[in-house]
Amino acid sequence: MEVVTNQWARLSNFSNPGSNDHRFYNVEQAFAQAIQLPPIDTPVATLVSSSPVVSGDAADKLKSEDKWAELTLWKNFNATAWAIKSTSAASYFNRTMVMWLRQLQDRIPIQDDRIHQDLTKIIAASQFSADATLDTIKFASSALATSVTSRCLLWLRNWQMDNKAKWNLETALFKGPNHFGEALDPILVENKDKKKVLPSNAKKPEARSHPYCRQSYRAPDFDHHQRFSSFRSDRQFSRSSYQDPNRFQHQSRWPFQGGGGRPYRRRK
Repeated sequence: MEVVTNQWARLSNFSNPGSNDHRFYNVEQAFAQAIQLPPIDTPVATLVSSSPVVSGDAADKLKSEDKWAELTLWKNFNATAWAIKSTSAASYFNRTMVMWLRQLQDRIPIQDDRIHQDLTKIIAASQFSADATLDTIKFASSALATSVTSRCLLWLRNWQMDNKAKWNLETALFKGPNHFGEALDPILVENKDKKKVLPSNAKKPEARSHPYCRQSYRAPDFDHHQRFSSFRSDRQFSRSSYQDPNRFQHQSRWPFQGGGGRPYRRRK
């Protein structure tokens, strides 16, 4: 419990294995290569580089936040790999101890029932320890595969392709020695420089016409309109008040005459 709590107190700290770790948990070369972090394929590394040729460490071309994620995944992979190494060594010696105990039990006379019972208990405990360490290797291998999948997601973020194509490439069978390996062969295409690159479904930006800027409607000023209408009505009223009321009356130049063109005279 103390070992776990101390590591939780230092989440970003990973102590490098010492000389004793390399000596005690030394595994064969084929097994050691199987739990090494595979390098990123060149077509995938070019997704974060402006040049089709990637020189040096491809992780240096990542963004700052992606670079921290790559470093964290590398530490996770390395710690899990060392857990597999140490557990494999423990599992090997547990299996060997079970074999030695059974050989010892065969050499003890059958009459010593007490010793046979004790050896049977020790063999059962050793067998359980061997099975538990083997299960630990399986669980650690699952964590190792999950770390590799997370690393695939990180490096394929810049690939402009649908999520289904990305997931099919991420879950492809790993055959090594690179991260994606032979799974890239049916996907890669040649560019104008005859280089193998990943295809892209990015659409070219279309030229857009400037939208018509319609002026906003402004409601008429009601007070101004009312003042202008009252001004016109007052002006018309003042003009009509100065007009001559007899101007439009009909004025006859001649008095009314009767028939024959003579003036009409009223009889007395």
